[in-house]
Order: sequence, then C-alpha cells, then structure tokens
Amino acid sequence: MAIEFRDGTFFLRFYYAEITTTTRGGNFMGAIFRAPEDNCWHFKYRFRWYVDNDMTSNSKDVRSWYEIKADEPDSPVDALIETVCRMLGIMCPDGYDEILLDTDRVEEITAKLRDKPWAHPGVTAPHLPVGEA
Repeated sequence: MAIEFRDGTFFLRFYYAEITTTTRGGNFMGAIFRAPEDNCWHFKYRFRWYVDNDMTSNSKDVRSWYEIKADEPDSPVDALIETVCRMLGIMCPDGYDEILLDTDRVEEITAKLRDKPWAHPGVTAPHLPVGEA
C-alpha cells in the first residue's frame, strides 16, 4: 500500500511527523484526499517503526498502512481534519508538518512537497541530508 499521487485525485492535506513518544522511534505519514472513483474522502496513513539505522526505503523498519473512508460522498471533511490534527498533537508533541495541497494535479503536489526532506524518494527521515540515503 502507498499514497499514490495521480492527476484527477484531489488531495486536500498531507501530514508527516517524527514519533518521539516511544523508545524505538518512528514516523507517521498520511494524506486526506477525494478519490474520483467514489468521490468520498479518504485518509490513508502509515506508521513506520524504526528497527535499524538504515533510513532508506529498503530498511527493515516495520511499516503499517491504514485507510479510512467516509461513508457518503457529501460527508464533511472538517471533522476528519480536526481528528487527525488532534491525534498528531498527542502522538507527536514536538510538532508535525501539515501541508495544504488543495489540488488534483501531481505537478502542483510535488512542487508543494519538494522542499520537505522527508518527501524525497529514498530519504524517509528528516535528520538525513537529501541524497545521502
């Protein structure tokens, strides 16, 4: 499972946080989007629990993916955004990134994520310089 950016899928928000409230550490990544096939809001997210010092996408870290889907196409998204932000505030007291995407164009999404060190393929932890993974 993964968060896949495709033209025509409207992405509202993207979230990333380092999880520092556990001894083993990890990170959280998720996105709120409206899928064109059902026109419902989805929240797809994953936890990554660090196992080794390899921070590339090939590490032995444990990844757990989840997806929540609204029951109806007209379901309001405000409650979902508030719940996600509350959860992240508790889980990640050091803060989290919330990127406002508001687009269904991949080019615009990648432009908004480009300056985030955790958003580059192969680099999945902010403490590693881009390109050193």
